[in-house]
Amino acid sequence: MGRARLHPELIAAKAAQEHGTFPGLDQPRIADDVERLHTALDDAQSTTSLPDAATGHEALHDFVVRVRLGG
Repeated sequence: MGRARLHPELIAAKAAQEHGTFPGLDQPRIADDVERLHTALDDAQSTTSLPDAATGHEALHDFVVRVRLGG
């Protein structure tokens, strides 16, 4: 099977649609929602008791090996 030829016009049109805006979209409301959600995530992250990095890699590995071996 040969490689598909890339058409610059098609690529440009696709990129414009992917990074454009949806007609009728309430941009200010969306920006406010995004800011509000970022704040909520930042607040949750600052108050969580979870560790900064996962610590169960070895335990997960042992579990997967046991399950795969049927024990």
